[in-house]
Amino acid sequence: MRYIINGALGLMGREMIRVAGEENVCAKVDKNACSDGYFSKIEGYLGEGDVIVDFSSHLATYDVCEYAVRRKIPLVIASTSHTCEEMQEIYRSCATIPIFLSYNFSGGVFAINEFIKILSSTLEIKKAEIFEKHHKDKKDAPSGTAITFKDTLISFGYPDDIEILSVREGDGYAEHTVRLEMDDEIITVKHEAKNRTLFAKGAVSAAEFIITQKNGLYGMKDLINKRF
Repeated sequence: MRYIINGALGLMGREMIRVAGEENVCAKVDKNACSDGYFSKIEGYLGEGDVIVDFSSHLATYDVCEYAVRRKIPLVIASTSHTCEEMQEIYRSCATIPIFLSYNFSGGVFAINEFIKILSSTLEIKKAEIFEKHHKDKKDAPSGTAITFKDTLISFGYPDDIEILSVREGDGYAEHTVRLEMDDEIITVKHEAKNRTLFAKGAVSAAEFIITQKNGLYGMKDLINKRF
């Protein structure tokens, strides 16, 4: 499979190239490109490609979607913090091409979110707290994963004043903890990524999945259901 990687110079972009295999990457795109072999804008690449994987920023949403739609190339979006307008662009684009959107490509994180749904539907939660920690260079806070956990709780009727504590320090990977308190018990669920390879492998699986799909918007639930 031929990958077009947007955000190729970022931490996840570089890991994505390593996991997918340099020989399978037909275009490396990054706004900070300053060397041969890289494109500073995605529209600068006119060659062939089977899938676009965007590990850049939500600010690239319009350019990446426009390019993918114009060239009819399936798209995997791994950026976070999209505005309502950017989400509308994704919804418009998925009418023309298949798009895979996820704020986290870990199967473990997906399982925790499903577990939170079970807990929310069976227990009377009095208080909910979310803690997330990432490396010092991560720009967005809170993380897309923390927001997903919060949105899940809200969708089951929990008030939207859930506290998310975000920490940006060191060079580690992603850590997320959800603490749910009832009258007589407390349940704490934690996920800790051991490396970035976890998310790159998930993005590769998403890419392999999305190129076989019809036009529409897909996510981790679709990928997991396909596996099982």
